[in-house]
Amino acid sequence: MMKKRKHTIIYYITVWALVAFFVVTSTSLITLQTFWGKEKIKQSFISFTKKNGIDLKIDKIEGIVPFEYKLIDVYISFEGNQIEIKKIDLRINFLPLLNNILSFKKFNAEDIYYSSITLKDTPQKSDIKDSPTQKTSWISLPLKVKFNKLKFKNLNLSVSNTMVTVDVVGKATLKKYGKEIKSKIKITRKDFKKSYAEISLKAHKETRSIQTKGFLNIASSKALAPFYNKDLDFAFDLDCHSQGSLDSYLGYFQKNINKYEKIEGGALGTIYSVLDIKEKKPLFLMNSKSVFSFDFVTFDDLSINVS
Repeated sequence: MMKKRKHTIIYYITVWALVAFFVVTSTSLITLQTFWGKEKIKQSFISFTKKNGIDLKIDKIEGIVPFEYKLIDVYISFEGNQIEIKKIDLRINFLPLLNNILSFKKFNAEDIYYSSITLKDTPQKSDIKDSPTQKTSWISLPLKVKFNKLKFKNLNLSVSNTMVTVDVVGKATLKKYGKEIKSKIKITRKDFKKSYAEISLKAHKETRSIQTKGFLNIASSKALAPFYNKDLDFAFDLDCHSQGSLDSYLGYFQKNINKYEKIEGGALGTIYSVLDIKEKKPLFLMNSKSVFSFDFVTFDDLSINVS
């Protein structure tokens, strides 16, 4: 009789523990759906990014938090770069959190406008020599981050005073404290959807080095505007690779170092007529197929030598 009563007590304690857990969890989730709860989450985002040198502003948070968010009118600023995003839609996987992994099942952003410091604000060489060497800060988060599905729709970039709009899809992984970063993306211009670039990147924090592999499929040279604006139209594909330091790559956008380490790489490509790009029939010039290759290396002032 005593044994049976003991089992009954354990049974009721277990039931009430589960009920209490359910009530606490439900109350917490309901609280997070309120305006007060979402404001607290927004302030947590802002506080976390500020500690990592990023200025973040969010107008509104929607969605079923804490695992599904819709961020409306987002503004990001860091090291002279400014990003405005109309909407971010993301979903977090729960189970990986138990292993200290922030895994995004999806991360979609729409209507993105990116701008950097203007050339007149960029330090000139004379200014750089007299200023201390500055290196771009590295992403260093205290947990592993995975983007299983990345999608940027309508990413607007200002290139040579021309607005270029692209779509980006892919995936990325950041190891704990940014020790290694991997990504694989596909970029397509909105106005030339048959032309695209596929880029794989691997970066290492300890050496501040980057390795890249890329494939370009250009169905019309018009897709190269504003870099190429000639009447002669042609198509080509190009396999390329490169490796070098992070600061050297970024030096082409922001010159904040006096001398840069070299970037080296190579490429192999084939030129086609625009009409023959689908059949992959190489264009013939002087009775020879238009297949080309080259190697390149940069000097400490970022000038390029091609061989």
